[in-house]
Amino acid sequence: MTSGQRAQFRVPSFSIPSSLFFFICYPRRSLKPVYDDGYVVIRRFIPPIGFEVLIVAVHLPSKLYNANEDQAQHSSRVLQTIEEAEAKVRHTQTVDVGDFNMNPFESGVVGAAGLHVVSDR
Repeated sequence: MTSGQRAQFRVPSFSIPSSLFFFICYPRRSLKPVYDDGYVVIRRFIPPIGFEVLIVAVHLPSKLYNANEDQAQHSSRVLQTIEEAEAKVRHTQTVDVGDFNMNPFESGVVGAAGLHVVSDR
C-alpha cells in the first residue's frame, strides 16, 4: 500500500451469528469460521502469504455475576474448545485476544486447570 492509499477494512459475513466481530484488510476468503458460541469465536486466518493462524476472540462473563471459581471453569472450557479447534485444523499456531474479565495472575488464567498461560516478552 502506498502512502496515499487507505486501508479497506471488511467485516466477513458468515452464516453463524456472532456477538464478536473481526475486521480485516485481507480478502474475505482469508478468514474461515471454526467455532462460535457467543463468548468464544475462533477463526482460521489464512493470509495470501505466510502461515495460517487460529485467532480466538474471547469475551467471558463479568465478575459482577461470577465468582473466581466460575470464571476458572469458563477458562477450562475455553481451553478445551481451543484444543479441539487446533486438532481440527492440525496445528497449534493460535493467538488469543479479547476480554477474559480476569486479572493476569488469577487461577483461570495461569492455573493448570485454566488457560495455563505463561508470561513472555
